[in-house]
This record gives sequence, C-alpha cells and structure tokens, in this order.
Amino acid sequence: MNSTHTSDTTRKKNHKATNPLFTPDITTRNSASVSRKSKLKSDSSTLDNLNILESVLDSELELKFQSKQRTNELLKTQNGPISEEIQLQLHARDMKINELNREILSLRAKLKLNKENNIVQELQEKSKAFEVELLSQRFILEKEEKRYEDLKQQYDNSLVEWELERAKLIHQQEEIRGEVQVQKIRLGKKREENDELKNDNIQLSKLIDELTGHNKELVAKVENMINELDETARRYHELKAKEGYYDQVEKMLEEYMAGKAKKDTQKAKFEQAIEKMKKFKGAAERIENSIKDLEDSMKKKIVALNSVRPDRISSELPQITGSLQDLIRHAEEIRNTFHANIPTDLLSDSSPAQPNASTRVVELEQELLKIDLQFKQYKAEESTKDQQIESLKQIMERHHKEHLDWQAHMKSKILIYKQRIQDLKDKAEMANREVQKKDFDIQNDIFKLENLNNKIELLAKKNNEAVMREEDLKSQISSMKSKIASLIEDKHSSESNLKVRERKIYKSLMVLQTIKQEMFKKDTELLKKNKEIARMEGEMEKLKGMEQKFHSRAKLIEGDLLSKLSKELEERDQKIDMLKEMLRGNQPARRKTEESSEL
Repeated sequence: MNSTHTSDTTRKKNHKATNPLFTPDITTRNSASVSRKSKLKSDSSTLDNLNILESVLDSELELKFQSKQRTNELLKTQNGPISEEIQLQLHARDMKINELNREILSLRAKLKLNKENNIVQELQEKSKAFEVELLSQRFILEKEEKRYEDLKQQYDNSLVEWELERAKLIHQQEEIRGEVQVQKIRLGKKREENDELKNDNIQLSKLIDELTGHNKELVAKVENMINELDETARRYHELKAKEGYYDQVEKMLEEYMAGKAKKDTQKAKFEQAIEKMKKFKGAAERIENSIKDLEDSMKKKIVALNSVRPDRISSELPQITGSLQDLIRHAEEIRNTFHANIPTDLLSDSSPAQPNASTRVVELEQELLKIDLQFKQYKAEESTKDQQIESLKQIMERHHKEHLDWQAHMKSKILIYKQRIQDLKDKAEMANREVQKKDFDIQNDIFKLENLNNKIELLAKKNNEAVMREEDLKSQISSMKSKIASLIEDKHSSESNLKVRERKIYKSLMVLQTIKQEMFKKDTELLKKNKEIARMEGEMEKLKGMEQKFHSRAKLIEGDLLSKLSKELEERDQKIDMLKEMLRGNQPARRKTEESSEL
C-alpha cells in the first residue's frame, strides 16, 4: 500500500510538472525546500544503515514484480486469454528480468563491499553540492518570486487601470447611449417627416399625373385647335384668295358701276332723247295726220281743180289761192312744229331732218330696246353679284367672329392653364425646398451618427487596446508560469536525483511521505483552484469572444448591443470580483498550509 501511495504521488507530481496550468505557491515551495534542507542535515547520520537500503531495494523489486503481475492480469481480463506463445515470451522476459535482478543484486553487493567506506564522504559531498544547488535554486526562486510579485503588481495596476478605463468607457457609453436615444428620437421624427414628405410627394405625383393627363388633353385639344387653325388658315387663305377675287369683282363692279353710271347718264340722256323723240313722234304723228289732212285736202282740191270748169276758174281762183295759202300756212306751221320738236343731236346728226326722221326714230327705238335689254341683263348680274358679295361678307364676318371668339376662349384657357402650371410649379418648388431642407437635416443627422460611430470605434479601439494589454499581461504571466513550471521541472528533476539517494534513507522517506501526503492535498486543492482558474479563463475567453462579437455587431445595431455589453461587463466584473474573493479566501488556506508545512 505504501509503494502504491508513493507511485501515485510520483505520478501526480509528474502530472503537476507537465501541466502548464499547475502553478504551486512560491512560499510553500520555499518552506518545503528549507524543511528538506534541515532534514537532510539532521538525517545525515542515518546513511550508514545499509541493511535498511537493501531491504528497501528488495521491496522495490518485489513491488515491480507485483506490478508486472497485476498488469498481466489486467491484460488477461481486458484482452481475453493469452496465447501460449505470448505466455512463453512473457515467461522468457520474466526469466531475463530475474537474471537482471540477480545481476543487479550482485552488483549492489559488490558496490556495497567496495563503497562501504567512501559512501559517507560521497553523501556528505553530494549533500553539500545539493545544499549549494538548493541555495542557488532558492536564489533563483527568490528572483522569480520578486519578478512574479512585480508582474502581479503590474497585473493589479493594469486591473486598476482597466477598472478606471472601464468606468470611463461605461460613462462614455452612457453618454453615447443618451445621444443615440436623442438621435433615434430625432431620426424617428425625421422619418415621420420624411413619410409626410413622401405622402406629399405621392399627392404631388398624383397631381402631376392629373396635370399630365390634363396636359395630354390640352395637347390633344391644342392639336385639334391647331388643326382647326390650319383649317381656318386654309379657309382664311381661301378667303384671301376669294378676297382677291372679290377685289377683282369689286374692281369689275366698280368699273361696272362706273360704266353703269355712264350708262345711267347715257340712259338719262337717252330717256330725255326718247322723251324728245316721243314728243317728236307725237308731233310727227300730228304732222303726218295734218299732212294726211293736207294730202286729202290737196287731193280734194286737185279733184276740185280738175273738176273746175275753165269758165269758173276765174271765179273760183280766189278760193283756190286762199286754200293754197291755207295749205302753205298749215305746212309752215307743221315745219315750225317739226323743227321745234326735233332733237338737237338728230339735227346735228342729220341735217336733212325731214326725209330721215322716221328712219332715225326707228333706229333710236331699236337702240333703246337694245339698251333696255342690256340694262336688264346688267341689273340681273348686279343682283346676283350683290347676293354673292353679301353671302361672302356674311361668311367672312361669321368666320372673323368665330376666330375672335376662339382666340378669346383659347386666351382664357391658356391663362387658366398658365395659372395652374404656375401654382403647381410653386408647389413643386416648395416641396423641393422642404425635401432639400429634410435632406440637409438628414445629412446633419447622418454626420452626427458618423461622429457617434467614430466615437464608438475609438472606444472600441481603446477597449481593444485594454484587452491587448490584458492579453499581454496574461501572456507575460503565462510565460512566467511556464518559466516557473520549467523551474519546477528542474526542481523535480533534481528531486528525482535526490530521491535515488533519499530512498537509501528510511526516515527521510517517511518524512517525505508525510510531506507528499500534505503536498498531495495541497496539489489537489491547487488543481481544483487551477481548474477553477482555467474555467474562469475559459469564461474570460468567452467574454472576450462575446466582446469581439459585440464590437463586430456594434456597427450595425448600437443601442441593443450597448445594453448587452454593459450587462456582460457587469457579469464579468461580478465574476472577477468572485474570483478575487475566492483568491482572497484561498490566501488564508495557503497560509495555514504553509504554517502546517513549516511545523
């Protein structure tokens, strides 16, 4: 049982030496080294007892043999029955082991005989060398302890600085959180205003769509009006052409009217001439009647003269002369009336009026009939031309009136649409001004948010720098731990060399066993503490990972992650406080163990 306990303790020591997390307390190591030194000095007189050493070696060989038997039994139970070849190999190996053990015993007996006298001096020299080595190791351990204390002081100072920086960061986070809340409220208001502006823009777009529809209708109407204008222009040009024609007609009418006036004057003249001719005709008829009467009377006179007897000529001659005088007088009267009633132009045209009067009257009547016919034709043409002119004037007046009405209507519509377009332009300008103002406010808010993000990034950089400092300190501490572990390994190697010599001392083994038991207890406690420290370091690594996640996600979501970060920092602070309390609670236990080890 003793041997199994020692093997377990050696195995645990080797585990402690290889485990980098195992960091035994320096004060306990110093106290153990001092106690070992004193015990080596006190037990130097017991090195002469070689029989005890032989019994110890024999017991070790027996223990090794028993351990081999146990391993063989375990192999049988785990791997099933062993074949004969393996049994023969194991038997041969055991035979060789027994032979070697016998040779070792013979060699030890020879050494015992040869070095029985010099072993005390060698052990004293080696003890002195071990004392020197222990002093050097103690000096190195004191240096490492001072360095460890310095590192611990630096770690404590860095923790204090970290606490101060964390408090500053928390204060800055609170300020930034307040600013972020204010900016969120402002952004909410800006978003509401932007929504209102969007609604206004939607309404404006609807109005613009309506206006575009109206504009399309107006364009269609304007196109129709342009077509109508083209039609009216075409009609106007036609009317212009007709107006030219009408001008020509008017000129012709003027010429006709001038000719008509001339003809009217001529007609008046002709009418006067006709009146005169009528008078002349009446006079001529009267003259003809009178001439006929004269002819009848002349015929009667001639008949009477022819019937007068020559004897009665003298008696009837005065009557005949009187009748002839009457006829002459009557002819003179007819000539005077004819000359008085004959027209002057007829007189001018024809000097011999008497023979050509009837023919001229007939010609004049025929000319009068022709002139009447022409005058009637001119009257008919004049009435038709007057009707055409009146209809054209009415059409021109109607078109002119329609054109003026259409121009007035279009001017009123154009004014209305200009007013509408101006109102819409004013509304659009107002909306654009509001949108520009809102965009300017949004740009200011974005600039403020960028400033806040820059502050958060600076804080994150500071936090990362603090984390890097903490990691550097932890790396330094881990390097110190590794150095201390290497020193412990060196110490354990030296202790293993010492164990070979200390096994020769029975009392020292008993003391070492008690010390080992106490160290085992301490080691178990330290292992538990190291496990807790490793667990806390894992939690610290998790917290660091969570912090890194927080820093990565802080750029996307500010408010929620800030609150989570503060909570996680509080939890970490609580855990650190718990660790500090645990470490403070472990310090008196260590002191008790140191006092018990010194005792």
